[in-house]
Amino acid sequence: NDVEPYPKEVDCNSLMEDLIAAIKMYVVMSDHTALVVGLWSINTWCYSNFSRCPLLLVNAPEKECGKTQLLKVVEKLVFRPMETANITLASLFRVITNYAPTLLIDEADTFMEGKSEMAGVINKGYEKGGFVLRMETVGKELVERAYKVYGPKALAGIMLERHLPSATMSRGIQIPLKRKTKSDTVQRLRSADPKVFANLRARILKFVTENNDALSKGWEELAKTF
Repeated sequence: NDVEPYPKEVDCNSLMEDLIAAIKMYVVMSDHTALVVGLWSINTWCYSNFSRCPLLLVNAPEKECGKTQLLKVVEKLVFRPMETANITLASLFRVITNYAPTLLIDEADTFMEGKSEMAGVINKGYEKGGFVLRMETVGKELVERAYKVYGPKALAGIMLERHLPSATMSRGIQIPLKRKTKSDTVQRLRSADPKVFANLRARILKFVTENNDALSKGWEELAKTF
């Protein structure tokens, strides 16, 4: 998702309206829910300014509610997306340390169930400074190494509250989904114009770059600037 900053001034209201419209074009949800998804996507471009980075929990009550579709839409908006289907524990914290991606984990209801160590890594990544410690062989010696695991992560699944630890659920913003009805209309993501999402990413990057000082000061200072 590499992109150059938008060359013109970014109107915040227009950016949010376009983000909401783009998300709702492919997934059935309310404006309020799409707003949350859009804000979380922006957060992936500037999360290092904050002390916490909440999980995005895409939670469906049953199959065919658009959870995978939403995750693919999010993939087109976030900073450095990396889909992590069937990733191992050893790979998980190394990937986060080495690449600082936005992790996108689908089928979390089955993939994460019973994996307490992996849940622990994800939970640690909620707060800045979180790390996991491992002993590794360097030459003939065992050496301690700390892997940083702070960063944005999105998990999608069915009835996540039944399969993920409560500690993981409490660190996330839940995005409830529902099955599409006959009156609901959405577009196929495969036919999406990549230029539309590239434009949104460019505007997001311009926004976070222009407001980096305000973002780094925290919510109280940021609120006063608008």
